[in-house]
Amino acid sequence: MDQCERSPIALTTNEKKMVLSVYNYIHSLEIINLCKEVSLATGVGEATVAHVLAEFNKTGAVIASEQDGEARWIS
Repeated sequence: MDQCERSPIALTTNEKKMVLSVYNYIHSLEIINLCKEVSLATGVGEATVAHVLAEFNKTGAVIASEQDGEARWIS
């Protein structure tokens, strides 16, 4: 299955939340390669998935991107 094509722009807050939701769902299924599975399910690259997860694990929140308007913390 091919990944969806996506332009290389920053993820919106909703896209980041989607990545986290899919990650939590796949994690509950105890699948070993989580980033790869989340990447396939969302059409977002594995490195971007890892970046969103690292950001969330570090801050406990999703940081709004400039694409959303002003950058701010989202819980």
